[in-house]
Amino acid sequence: MKVRCVYTSYKDVIPSLDSNDYSYSSILHLAAMKEYIVYSIVELKADQKFKYLIVDETGLPDYRLSDLFEIVDAQLPLLDWHFSFGTEQHAVSWILGYDRLANDYEHFEGVILHDEKPLEEFWKWKKIVDRQYFGPEEEWETVKADIDGVDIDFKRNRQTGECKNFRFL
Repeated sequence: MKVRCVYTSYKDVIPSLDSNDYSYSSILHLAAMKEYIVYSIVELKADQKFKYLIVDETGLPDYRLSDLFEIVDAQLPLLDWHFSFGTEQHAVSWILGYDRLANDYEHFEGVILHDEKPLEEFWKWKKIVDRQYFGPEEEWETVKADIDGVDIDFKRNRQTGECKNFRFL
């Protein structure tokens, strides 16, 4: 599944989100109009909203509210996707993702917290899903960033996270 970022802040979402539930000052690390691949989907217990697991502009996986995106390609790569209901420990009603993410709460939490071992498994899953969307010619994406007031761009490998061709703008 591919989604395109329409809103980079909770305050911009239409219809408006409850500011008690979604901090308008949160930095979400999303790029406007950029397409992201979805690696998992969850439904929140609190408000029955969906979140997509994407790799955001920090280069790490995080769940982001579906209201921030529009669907570009609704096809799910169902090979090796699993569904499970959340437990009492989960803040989610259900999870759709790879087996361990969907069925092991500690692993699920470890991915969210960016723990080393769960992330190793996530990166393997990401490679499997990415192969369905990217040919070798699409492995590299251009990233533009502002670091301490200096604009740069560079190429980032979607598979490995490797960066090259840094340029000051």
